[in-house]
Amino acid sequence: LYRGDYLPEINSPWILSARSNYRRYYLRSIFNLSTLYGSAQMFPEAVNLYEEALQLVPFEEELHIGYMQALMDAGKKREARAHYEDITMRDYLDQGGKPSVKMKDIYQQITHKSEMVELDLSNIQEMMVDRNRTEEAFICQPDYFRFLYSLEKRRLERKGRPIFLGLLTITRRNYRLLSSAMQEAAVGALKRIIPRNIRKGDVYTQWNETQFLLLLPDLTRETGGRVLKRIKDQFQEESGSDDLVLRYKVQPLL
Repeated sequence: LYRGDYLPEINSPWILSARSNYRRYYLRSIFNLSTLYGSAQMFPEAVNLYEEALQLVPFEEELHIGYMQALMDAGKKREARAHYEDITMRDYLDQGGKPSVKMKDIYQQITHKSEMVELDLSNIQEMMVDRNRTEEAFICQPDYFRFLYSLEKRRLERKGRPIFLGLLTITRRNYRLLSSAMQEAAVGALKRIIPRNIRKGDVYTQWNETQFLLLLPDLTRETGGRVLKRIKDQFQEESGSDDLVLRYKVQPLL
């Protein structure tokens, strides 16, 4: 019967206790049923159970651990390892966090139960490329962008390669505040336009509600400016509003 958080549209304090209780009852039922499935060696059923539960409670660590254990019991070690890498990377990008002790323990079980140890570096690189293949630029959270910015600065100090930082700011022509609807539409348009105009592998982030930052390595100030101007021109054309303005700046990393 559980279909997610109880009355999620209500944020009043009185509802929080009931919401927490229902979620706890649901999770307890999932773990109890999973134990029964395991005892009966009904491993595919346990996998399906956790997959459905994670649709409703996606941020519960114990569910992810149970899911990976069910995958291993079902003989799907590759899927268990892929799931571990996906969720730990997601948590790192979103929160800058590290895997918990429990997550590290399940990873040790996954790697310990692997059929073989991979010694061919070419195969390792191929697996990494396949998992992270992307056809466009990479958008990340501001904290991770800070990390990449620091990394590029170190490379700059060692190699002297040109690296530029681009800034895009959505404003109204008279600098008044944007309405919520105007801001949402403008940010959505810019998120579509930016990856079409920078290189695959370039990195950008939404720095705040109306600003985006871009890392532009191996460019000159002139070519970096042309990239940002192209983004601006497409934004102005797509927005169709004389009141909205996309302002841009570019400067080398200090």
